[in-house]
Amino acid sequence: MERIYQHYHKTDVEVMTIIPGVTDEYSRSRLPSFSQDYKASYTALDDPQNSVIALYALSVDLRTPQVLIIDKEGIVRHVGKSTPWTQMAEEIEKLRGKTEKLDLSSVKLAVQSLKNPDGYVRWKAAEALGNMKDETAVPALIEALSDEVDSVREFAAKALGEIGDNQSMEPLIDALEDKSNFVRMEAVKALEGIADERAVSPLVKLLKDSELRPGAANALAEIGKPELVDKALEENRAILQRGAPNEFAEVYSHLGRAYKERGMYDAAIAAYEKAAKRVSDSYRRGDYSRSLVECYMEAGEKEKAATEYLTMINSASAGGGAVTMSYGDGTVERFTEREWAIREFVDFYSGSGKLGELAEVLEAKLPESPKDLGLYETLGSIYERQNMNEKAISMYEKMVELQPRNTKYLARLASAYNRAGMADKSVAIAQEMAAKGGDASVMAKLFLELRMYDEAAAAYKKAISTAQGDWERRGYQLGLAKCFEDAGKYTEAVEEYEKIAKTSQDQYWRDTAERQLWDVYSKGNLYDVAIEKYQKMVEANPKDVKVHQSLARAYEGKGDSASAIAEYEEIIQIQPDNAQWYRTLGNLYQKPMVSGSISDSALSLDGDEDYIEIPYHESLSPVKQITVEVWVKPAALEGVQGLVFKKNDGPETGTVCFEEYALPLNNGQATWTLGKSNDTNVGASSQPLPVNQWVHLAGTYDGTELRLYVNSFLQATTSWLFGIENSTNPLTLGRLYGGTSGYQENYFTGELDEVRIWSVARTQQEIQANMNVKLTGNEPFLVGYWRFDETTSPPSSLLKGDGGKVTDSSPNKNDGKLVGDAKIVKYDRPIFAQQTPDKLAKAAEAYSKALELEPTSYELCLSLAQIYLQNEQYEQAANELKRVINRQDIFPDTYRGMWTSIVQAGKVVKDEARFIQFMQDLMNSMPADSTARLHANLALSTFYAEHNQLEEANKYLNKVGFVAESVWWIIGPFDNAGGIGHNKAYVPEDATNVDTTAEYHKTKSLVSEANTGTDGKVGWKKLQDEAFDGFVDFNQIFGGNLDWVTAYAWTTITSPDERQAQIHFGSDDQAKVWLNGKQVFAFDQPRTAAIDQDTIPVTLKAGENSLLIKVSDEQVNWGFYLRFTDMNGVPVNDIGLTGD
Repeated sequence: MERIYQHYHKTDVEVMTIIPGVTDEYSRSRLPSFSQDYKASYTALDDPQNSVIALYALSVDLRTPQVLIIDKEGIVRHVGKSTPWTQMAEEIEKLRGKTEKLDLSSVKLAVQSLKNPDGYVRWKAAEALGNMKDETAVPALIEALSDEVDSVREFAAKALGEIGDNQSMEPLIDALEDKSNFVRMEAVKALEGIADERAVSPLVKLLKDSELRPGAANALAEIGKPELVDKALEENRAILQRGAPNEFAEVYSHLGRAYKERGMYDAAIAAYEKAAKRVSDSYRRGDYSRSLVECYMEAGEKEKAATEYLTMINSASAGGGAVTMSYGDGTVERFTEREWAIREFVDFYSGSGKLGELAEVLEAKLPESPKDLGLYETLGSIYERQNMNEKAISMYEKMVELQPRNTKYLARLASAYNRAGMADKSVAIAQEMAAKGGDASVMAKLFLELRMYDEAAAAYKKAISTAQGDWERRGYQLGLAKCFEDAGKYTEAVEEYEKIAKTSQDQYWRDTAERQLWDVYSKGNLYDVAIEKYQKMVEANPKDVKVHQSLARAYEGKGDSASAIAEYEEIIQIQPDNAQWYRTLGNLYQKPMVSGSISDSALSLDGDEDYIEIPYHESLSPVKQITVEVWVKPAALEGVQGLVFKKNDGPETGTVCFEEYALPLNNGQATWTLGKSNDTNVGASSQPLPVNQWVHLAGTYDGTELRLYVNSFLQATTSWLFGIENSTNPLTLGRLYGGTSGYQENYFTGELDEVRIWSVARTQQEIQANMNVKLTGNEPFLVGYWRFDETTSPPSSLLKGDGGKVTDSSPNKNDGKLVGDAKIVKYDRPIFAQQTPDKLAKAAEAYSKALELEPTSYELCLSLAQIYLQNEQYEQAANELKRVINRQDIFPDTYRGMWTSIVQAGKVVKDEARFIQFMQDLMNSMPADSTARLHANLALSTFYAEHNQLEEANKYLNKVGFVAESVWWIIGPFDNAGGIGHNKAYVPEDATNVDTTAEYHKTKSLVSEANTGTDGKVGWKKLQDEAFDGFVDFNQIFGGNLDWVTAYAWTTITSPDERQAQIHFGSDDQAKVWLNGKQVFAFDQPRTAAIDQDTIPVTLKAGENSLLIKVSDEQVNWGFYLRFTDMNGVPVNDIGLTGD
């Protein structure tokens, strides 16, 4: 047992199990100790041939445990990843080369363990039997329902549910009376799985328990006998009606929800109708009515849906304030009960993509309901959400016609006119409202929208005087301050924000006001005011760190880095043991300094639907890496503003905009993002930018990490492994769009210049070296370059109307066109230069001090190493990196990013040979099988590839055992619709040799036809590696982001002798591997490819070996990693990789 523990410890395999047959205290305590935070199970087997004594399942995901086989001497023979429980016997047979089936007797051993005197062992045995799903264990599990230990009974009930045998029905019904709620919950779930009508009456009785009610309702719905449920409910009415008011209504509500989720709409409708009749609470009744409408819609009873909805809306109160919403832009909105109900309902249908369907149903009611305000209001809200302004106007006009003095209706109509471009009509209504008066909060919001600042200020002051409570009052105060800010009255805005910050009882409003203050300091260039304010506060509170920090920030805003540094040094005197302040000092010392200025011309946009649109070209959709750069001078910071944006093919719903890549401002913060359709976006954000000051922004992506630079200074990083999801959408400058609310149209207000797009991740040093240099346009990897020097065209081509040409200075000639109006303006902006060696030395000193306080911070070690490399102090850089390169607590992706950063720093060193020697010395200090060494070699391979030294790049790729892309023969793409490609043979898969001249019929019409002959066939082809990152990228090979496709890769491996080896493999998505015509690996689930996801033990024969890979893609990324090592994980260098 000790030898097993040592093996785990040596190889960092986490033990997630306990062996059922082991009862001695040492072994039992030692094995689970590595995985206290993980849930796991075990199995074991008796081997009649006695060559394998135990099989253990190690996994967080119980459906696909790892398999660990221990021989009779206690030595690990094999760790096979992702082996399903059902394939354990086959896995062992494969390893032993036997043809007869092995008697897998783990069930027997686990059943025996249910009698173990130790309750923990009995618990894990019950859990394991649930995973095995063997019916022979049912009697033992039924007996375990009487165990004295709660967790044993709980997992016995769960296991019986997993097995689903009817003989466990009565015991599970008895378990509904267990003293433990956890046991009762598992019994309910088990009965749901078995779905036997004998459980109806006992489950109905459980509906009285609020904790068990949802599960009991689900189980009853799964049984599928609503008539039996109704009968049992009547029989138990007296019991169920006891307790809190509306309790019986809640019972029917849960049943309605369960029926609805299973598509049993008639039963759901009946349940919700009964719930609505029995409830006295108006909010709950509204909730039930909404659910009823949804059920009617799904059941196709649209007339009933419309009638129920209008009844619900018109029964809600149309007066008073039910909900008050305060927004970050300073607006406060009070909703009546009816308005809030409409808002929630429209939100629901918008989120489910069924707004059009709802509109159609309600439109049918218009002829018979000409005076129904609820109907007009709902349709107006729907049209507004759909950007159908003309239709929204028609609804709001009807509302105003019916109630001409209603301030809210007038404001909605005026706002709709404004959105539709009818500014004269909206202003006329607003002026009339200002003259006649009305709801001040409604008018203030409208006036602010229409930029009628004097009227807005007056309305906000009136709203403040009549506000109901402190929360509402502060919201209106914030609106008044915002009104002054937008009007350019920055001194007045500061006064209002400071009132809120000083007097509000609520921390939220104080924090909000403080944030807005900094925006005003920036917009109005009032940093001197801020400095004077915080200097006084420092004098009054010399030990207040927060005040010192604010003063330092004010100095930074003014550009006085020396004074800011002095403040942070004061902070360090107060808090000498806080590493944060040393980090900040290090960052400040590295901050680029202004060394001069440059005169140029820029594109000026006013935020009123003006932008540049650049038609799709494949060069603007890099596949693996990208850099986007822009000089920007924002005139305002509020809301979302598009700078550089390319949308992917994600849905335009809700408030989410799915981008291929985007560099927008979000309330002043620069944000660099990539996105994945129908899934997630990820971004790295900066601190808020200054207003009316030029700032350089750059976003990079190297395949694993996004980096955002402000004035060439790294501001934020975030991991992203999903690549760049390409689309054929246009690129826009000054506009971000997408989504059905919140992010529909977001235009930039300010000036843009020097927009550059590269198909490679530029380094910090490269960005810094070129940010103030006007490029020729012919630089390597530059795919788009817009300088806005349109001196050869008449100025009117940019100043008026649509279609003015904006020239791309790169060879791709991705010229754009102006939409709306804009102008070219002259400007001066600062030139930022890299800090001097003495300042870098001070930065290193600060980081070193921070590292003393946080000795485990690999980020600080990396920051120090990068500074040393900039000064070409290789020994010091090596010392810092050696502190982290062999640590076991760093994730592989972190190592990858770390080495990429180091190699990028090396791109600008003067002595390239010395840098390479530095890297090699570092690698020699790492174990041959270490993750750090693997990623260091990959980083150097990429380094050489970018310097066009392809032979050297390939050498470093081979050092870690990767089979380069250039070695593979490739064929595809084939069809994988619905996942059929994984098990369908498009080429002879069991062949020991491949005829590379053969052609095969393509079975699907795909985006790229480049590899297809005129007869619709595809053939094998070879190509050159472009990235040298170890990834065989099928998307790049086949020319686009293809979905639901399959492809093959084939090569030959020449071994000098017969030997055991390991294939380390990772794929996106499903994959199979054949060696010499025999399948050695299969994976059938979607996933994102990563290095060394799977370890496949193989035997290479002496001479030539045939290796065939098949990868089937679902969506987005598509490809695989593959490398060879010996059985200890050390890369092998004596096998030939030719593919000939």
